[in-house]
Parts: sequence; C-alpha cells; structure tokens
Amino acid sequence: MGHRRRIIASGHQRPVQVRFDFELRIPSGEHSYDRGLGNARFGDTAVGFKYRLTRDSDHLPSISLMYMLKAPTAASGLESGETDHSFTFLASKDLGKSHFDFNLVGNLLGTPRGGFQHNLLNALAWSHPIRGKWGATAELSGVTAAQHGVPGSAQFLTSAIYTLKQRLVFDMGIAGRIEGEIPHAMFVTGVTYSVANLYHGRRND
Repeated sequence: MGHRRRIIASGHQRPVQVRFDFELRIPSGEHSYDRGLGNARFGDTAVGFKYRLTRDSDHLPSISLMYMLKAPTAASGLESGETDHSFTFLASKDLGKSHFDFNLVGNLLGTPRGGFQHNLLNALAWSHPIRGKWGATAELSGVTAAQHGVPGSAQFLTSAIYTLKQRLVFDMGIAGRIEGEIPHAMFVTGVTYSVANLYHGRRND
C-alpha cells in the first residue's frame, strides 16, 4: 500500500473573498528521495468546497469549514489507491504582509476491504509575498496514526508560489521528514484552481 499525502489548505491558498468556494486540486508531480534513490510519479486529485464563516478583521481571524474528496488517480504505489474524505477547520490571519493559516483536519481513509479508518492532521503555515506574482511559504504539519495501518508522521515544507490569477495558483517546493515512515525528502509541485464562485454577485456579504 502506498503512503497518503496530506490534503490541506496551506499558506499558498488565496485569501477567501467569497462565502462559498468550489475547488479542484491537481498535484502535478512528486519526486521523492529516500536513501539515495529517486522516484518521480503523479499524485491523487482532490475536489471539494469551502465555506467561510467569518472574515479576517482587527479582532477575528478568517474562519472556514472545508470538505475535500480525494480520488485515487495517482500512479501505482505512490498513494493508497483508495478514496478518502477530509473535513477541515481553517483559521487564517494577516499580520502585516505575512499570512498565517492553522488547519485541523479529520480524515476518513478508504481501505481495500471497504469501510474507513480515521486520523487527525494539524498544520501551521506562513506565507509572504516576494515580488509581483511570486510568494513563499513554510509549513509544519503532523498526522496521527490511523488504526490498523497508516502510521503517524510529521514533516516540514517550504515552497515558492506563483499566482497567475486570483483563482489559479502554482506551487513548487521541498518537503522533508521530521519523523514517521515517509520519504526523507520530496520535491513537490501542484496546481490549485478555484472552479466557481457559487455565490456570484454576493462578494460583499
């Protein structure tokens, strides 16, 4: 069984401007290095929606709830080969030019025998604009062990972000293992596209 990569909204996500977003996430590739061996493969695709409860203000962070479904589109052995569901609480805050995200994720992980296992993931991410459409992000994350299999792990991530449009974001970076049965280092790339504003015309509510 392949390992499972996290599916979370980290610092490279665009700020939520509307109450309801529909999102498509396409990991365009991953090159992992473990004990001197290299391996390049494609990851799973995720689709879901995000609903904003509060807007970032002087006294409150932006708080959102998100659901994502992960479809098993990865190359054999890279991911689990099963369909997963993720339920996420997100809190975001801008301090000067820095943007901070905290995510708490409950995962339902599909199994080959049917049914689901579950685990919890949390992550803290920082992002900052560099110049023009370019930005940078850093993240610490950890996930608990799932029953009967997937072990817990912790990792860090640093990446560069290119925002082609407000709805279309490209990212590339390096993820490194802190602990757990995951590759020691991974080069990751991805694309996030906000497919539709289902509350079009209500941006100011």
